[in-house]
Amino acid sequence: MGIMKIKIFLLFIFSTFFYFVSLDAKASKSCQESVNILHETLIKNNNSKKNIEFRLNLIQQELKGVFDYKKMIRMIYGHDWKKLDDDQKEQLSNTFLRYISYNYSKRFFNIKDLNFKVLSNEELQNKIIIVNTNLLVTDDEPLKISYICSKKDNLLFDVLLKDSISEISTKKSEFKSTIDKNGASGLIEAINKFIRLTD
Repeated sequence: MGIMKIKIFLLFIFSTFFYFVSLDAKASKSCQESVNILHETLIKNNNSKKNIEFRLNLIQQELKGVFDYKKMIRMIYGHDWKKLDDDQKEQLSNTFLRYISYNYSKRFFNIKDLNFKVLSNEELQNKIIIVNTNLLVTDDEPLKISYICSKKDNLLFDVLLKDSISEISTKKSEFKSTIDKNGASGLIEAINKFIRLTD
């Protein structure tokens, strides 16, 4: 093989290598960007003087592009999800999005000196990226919050508190009785009732 051919071959190898490294970095950065958008939204909500309905709608618009809420409710609902028709799946997905938006709008409001810090990004073998962060509040110990993100679409689909408490697992346990007894329509009704009663 001539010198020129060797140079071209090596150039191709290194270009391909850096291309894939760049893709990995971009995916990791994009997952972190999703987390950053969430954090910025929560800080805005926390400092807002608007009423709950305004803040809820604002958060819901942002969370559409941050969380894979359809995947989340599918995981929570379990194996019977496949028995639902498309309209039921869509209605339940939108209701769940409203639910998590409502919870964020209530929990992250009027907290003194609320802030977040990104600690690290970890990539797992199954194309999952974990973005580790701390929730920072004056006079309190930092609370570790880890976001589970799909490398494929850079959307978050679970949240871990202190490396152990999974949002998906918690909601699966909370919703199980309602799903078993009343199915999708019962869960939708229960979520809407919860939002009305605690508004």
